[in-house]
Amino acid sequence: MNNSKAYTSLQNNPITAATRTSNQPTEHLSVFSLERVNLESYQLVWLGSNINSIEEGYSTVTVKGLRKIVDYTKLFDNVNRCKAYIQQTNDTITFLVCSEQLGEIFIPQIHDLENIWSIYIYCNNKEYHQQWTTKYSKIKQVHIALEDLLNDLTQNVQKYLKNENYLLFSEADLELTSEILLDKQSTRTLLCDILCYLPYPENYCHKLINLLKVYYNGNTAQLRILQEFERDYRPDRAISWYTRGTCLFNLINKAFRQNNIELVFLFGFFLQDLYRQLKEEHKKFKKATIENPLIKVYRGQIIRKREIGRLIHWRSFYIAANSAFSTALDRSVALAFLNQSAQPNDEFQSVLFEIEIDVRLTTRPFANISHLSNFSDELEILFINRTEFKLEHIFYNEDENIWIATLKLINDDDMKSPKEFESTTKRKCLKNCLSALYDPESDYIRESKIIIIFLNKLSDLFPSEKWILAFKFYYIGSNESQDTKQTGFDLAFSNYEEALKIWFEYVEDDELNCSMDKGVIHQKLADLYVHIKNKNLAYNHYNLSISYYQSAIKKAVTDCERLYAIYQLSQVYDKKANLKKNEQDILVAIKYSELYVKNMLQFRSPNSLTVANCFKLLAILYRSTSIDNALINFQRALKIHTKREKLDTLEITSLCKQIIDIYMHYKHDYRSALKYQLINQEHIMKQIVQSTATLLKKYHLAESYVKLSDIYVLLNENDKAYENLIKAMELHQESDLISFAKGNIADIEVKLAHIHVISKEYDLANECLISAIKLYKESSSDWSYNRKWVRCLAAWLLACLITWWYALYSGVGLREPLFSINLWKK
Repeated sequence: MNNSKAYTSLQNNPITAATRTSNQPTEHLSVFSLERVNLESYQLVWLGSNINSIEEGYSTVTVKGLRKIVDYTKLFDNVNRCKAYIQQTNDTITFLVCSEQLGEIFIPQIHDLENIWSIYIYCNNKEYHQQWTTKYSKIKQVHIALEDLLNDLTQNVQKYLKNENYLLFSEADLELTSEILLDKQSTRTLLCDILCYLPYPENYCHKLINLLKVYYNGNTAQLRILQEFERDYRPDRAISWYTRGTCLFNLINKAFRQNNIELVFLFGFFLQDLYRQLKEEHKKFKKATIENPLIKVYRGQIIRKREIGRLIHWRSFYIAANSAFSTALDRSVALAFLNQSAQPNDEFQSVLFEIEIDVRLTTRPFANISHLSNFSDELEILFINRTEFKLEHIFYNEDENIWIATLKLINDDDMKSPKEFESTTKRKCLKNCLSALYDPESDYIRESKIIIIFLNKLSDLFPSEKWILAFKFYYIGSNESQDTKQTGFDLAFSNYEEALKIWFEYVEDDELNCSMDKGVIHQKLADLYVHIKNKNLAYNHYNLSISYYQSAIKKAVTDCERLYAIYQLSQVYDKKANLKKNEQDILVAIKYSELYVKNMLQFRSPNSLTVANCFKLLAILYRSTSIDNALINFQRALKIHTKREKLDTLEITSLCKQIIDIYMHYKHDYRSALKYQLINQEHIMKQIVQSTATLLKKYHLAESYVKLSDIYVLLNENDKAYENLIKAMELHQESDLISFAKGNIADIEVKLAHIHVISKEYDLANECLISAIKLYKESSSDWSYNRKWVRCLAAWLLACLITWWYALYSGVGLREPLFSINLWKK
C-alpha cells in the first residue's frame, strides 16, 4: 500500500515557501510562485506582532527554523488578514502559533474552523494565558520557551503526517452519486479520460520538471529526486515511480483530490503513462486469475469522523476514487496502517475498506503491481483514477476498534472506448479528445469553469491550433445559456457566433472536419431561439445544423465520428418535429435513431446510459406512429436500467409509467400493467432500504400502492386493492409533513369508499367520504378556498349516491372508478 510512501519525512521535504503577509502590497505572481501556491496538504501560520524580527533573522525563531518543521509557512501581523487567509485555505490543514495578546483576540474567531488542526500560544506570561486557553480544545500548549514550542510542534506535525487523510472519496463524488445526478457522466472522469489520450508534445515532462525545480529551489533532497526523474524516467517506469512515495506521488494525488486542474494538466503525461502501463498489467492479471476471478483486497485509511457519518447516512451509494490508489491482498498489511487504539469519538477514525473484486467485470484498469512496485512484499493491487465502487455496508468492529466498510467493484457500463479518442494523426487525436466534451451524457454545464481552465491549458500547450479557442467560446456560450435573463441569452448568442467565426477559418481543413462543430453550434442557436419563442429562426438553424451534420458524415474518417453525427441528426429531427409537428421529421428521426442504436454497441456496453437513452428517444418518437414499437423500446430502455449497477429510481419510475400507460389506455391489458407497477415498486423499496433519507421515497412508495390499488380494481381483485390502499394510508400517516399528508389520505379515503360501494358496504363508504371531507378541510389553511371545493365534493357525493342506488337496484356492476379527483378539485 502507498500510505507509508505518502508520509514524507520532515527533514527531506522542505518547501522554501514562507512569506510575510502584512499590510504591504503584493506583486503579480505566477501560478507556481512560492508566494501564492502551497503544493502540500498542510501549512504553518504564525500570528504575532514581532514578525519583522522573525523574517529578518533577528529573533531566536527564524523562518529557516520554522521551515524545517513545516515547509510552507505564512507570517502575519494583522488579525483580519490572518483570519481571511485561513478561511481561504480551508482545504489545507493548518498549524497555528499565536504570540502574546493576539491569541486571546484571535482564537475565539477561528477555533471551530475545520482546517485548524492544532494551536500553540507563545508568550512571556504562561500563568495568565493558561487561564483562558482551557476553553479551547485545539490549543495544545502554552509555551514560554521557544525550544519547547518547536519540539512540541514537530511532534504534532509528525503525528499528522502519520494520520494524514488521503481522502479516497471527495464530497463532490458523493454529490455526483445523488439520485438526481446518478448516471451523469462526471466531468472529472471525462477529463481524466482525455488526459489519458492527449497527444502530448515530446519532452512535455520537462515543463513540469522545470517548474518544480523553481518551486523546490534550495531544497537539495527534492532537487536530487527531480534530477533523477529527469534523467531516468521512461513511460514503462510510471508504476515504479508512482509507488516510490516522492514529492511527485504527493503532488499528483493532491492535485486530483483537490481538483487542481492546472496541476493535474502538468501531470497529464504521467497519468497517461500510468494508465497505459496499468492497462497492460490488467490484461495479464485477468489471465492469471481466470480460474479464481473473485478476490478480496483491503485498504487501511484514516478519515474524519464527519465522513463516517456521511457513509452511514447514505448506507449504499456509488463512489469514484479521486486518484490512483493502492490496496493489499493481505488484510494484516492494511491493518498496519490503522490506529486500533482510536476511540469512537476521536476526530480521526480508522477505517478498513474490504473490497470485493470480480476480475471478469468491465472496469477501469487495475492489477497486481508487486513486481513493479518499490514495496514488492506488500502484494499491492493498484487501481487507476475514477474506478467506481458500491458501498454496501459500514459498521464499527468493537473487537478491533475500527470501522469496517465493505465495497464492491462495479461494472463501468458508461466507460468510453479508446476508439472514441484514438486516430492515425496526433492532430486528429487532439480533435477527438476535445470532441468528447460534446458528450450528451456529461454534466459539463455544472462544471463549465473546470472545462474552460482545461481548454486554456490546451491552448497554451498547442499554440498553433487556434481552433481550440472555438471550444472555449462554445462552453462559455453553453454556460451563459443557462441564465434565463436576456443578458444570459445575449452572451450565449455572441459566444456561439465567435465560435462559428473561428470554425469558418477551417472550412477546407478536412482533417478537423469542422462541419460537425458548426452543426453542434447551429443546433444550440436553434435551441435558444426555441426558448425565446422565435420558431422561424429556430427552424432555420435546425436546418443548417442538419446540412452540416450530413456534410460531416461524408467527411468522417472513423466509424465513431460518423456515428456521432448520426446521433445528432436524430436529435435535431426530433426537435424539428416538436417545433412544427411534422410527421415526416419524426420518421427521419426514427430512422437515424435506429441506425445509431444498431451501430453504437461496437463502442459502448449494451447496458450503457447512452444506449438506454436512445431506446427511450425511439419510444417517444414511436408514440405518434406505432404504439407497439413505442412499447418495445420503452421496455428495452427499462431492461437496461434495471440491469445497471447504478440504479436510477426516478428514471425507472418514469419508464414504468410510460409502459403502464400504454397497457392501460391503448391495450387495456391490466395484467401487464400490474407487472410493471410491481417492478417499479420493487425498485422504490430497494432505495428505501439503502438510504436513511426516505421521506420522499416513502411518498413515492405510497403513490405506488395507490396505483397498484387502481389496477387491482380494474382486475376485480378488490381485496388486494383495499390492502394496498391501507398500506399507502399508513405511509402517509407516518409522514412528518402532516398537513400535506392529510390531502393524500383524503384521496385514499375516497378510493376506499369506491371499493366499499363495489362490495355493497354503503355505510362504510359513507364513513370514508365523510372522513375525506374532514381531511380536505384540515389540509388547507385557506378555508375560504377550501369551502368551494368541499361544496363540489358534497355535490359529487350526492351524484355518487344516486349512481350507487341505481347500481344496487338495476344490478349493474361497478368496476370503473366513478370519479376523477383532479377533475372535481378544479
